[in-house]
Amino acid sequence: MAIETNKRNRSTNRDGGYECKTCKKRYETFQALGGHQGTHKKVKLSDETNDACLLNLGIVVHKSSGLHRCQTCMKEFETGQALGGHMRRHRLEKALILMEKESMWQQQAVVEKAESDVIFAALELQLLKSKEDERDEAKTELVLAAQEWRLSV
Repeated sequence: MAIETNKRNRSTNRDGGYECKTCKKRYETFQALGGHQGTHKKVKLSDETNDACLLNLGIVVHKSSGLHRCQTCMKEFETGQALGGHMRRHRLEKALILMEKESMWQQQAVVEKAESDVIFAALELQLLKSKEDERDEAKTELVLAAQEWRLSV
């Protein structure tokens, strides 16, 4: 069985199929071999992994355990993709909290408007009452003046 070298880690033979040179596993298709070889090419994490972007997202990679930890709830995930999916939950929770706060602010604004309307109405009533009181006083003074005038005539 003759083997031809295809590229770095791949070889093929006349029987068909592809073999990984790294671990000697065999695959029927070139695509399957290519997908498998990605597992051998995983990038080793450097000390710089926890950069500002990852920290802003709440993601910390722990090299010793190879796990990705959520900084919000401290759950650990084997892959960054799983952690990313999990983080969506926290984003949704934050959005709901913001919506609740917004709703409370709107309700508070309605209450404050109603209170200010009540205060304005009370002031308006006071003003009307004071004007009525002034008219009543003026009428009373006119009646008294008329009575005095009649008595003097």
